[in-house]
Amino acid sequence: MTFAREFIVTGATAGGAGVYHVIGRCGDAMLRVGDIFDQIRHPLDGVKPTRLTVSKIEAYQRSLEELGAGMTAALDVEGEGVEFLRPNAVLVSSPPSSGVIETTAAGKHV
Repeated sequence: MTFAREFIVTGATAGGAGVYHVIGRCGDAMLRVGDIFDQIRHPLDGVKPTRLTVSKIEAYQRSLEELGAGMTAALDVEGEGVEFLRPNAVLVSSPPSSGVIETTAAGKHV
């Protein structure tokens, strides 16, 4: 089963050259450098379309290529929709609709 990738924002600051530093926690699915968030959800603002690309992940004073579920980190993101970054927002990367049927190790379709 493919889950939407989420990152729960606790803070965001502007960096240089259009890059924003976003602090928070990864949701239930792993994030990777290069992932694209296509929407931001916020309890007061609702859902806003965006196109923010993860250009860097820093966790525990190290640069990482991927971030495991539930881990806290700082992400560098760039693209459209940075004006909606604020505490309590949730960045969402919808799962791809590739048309591929995934199966479990037991061979069952999910």
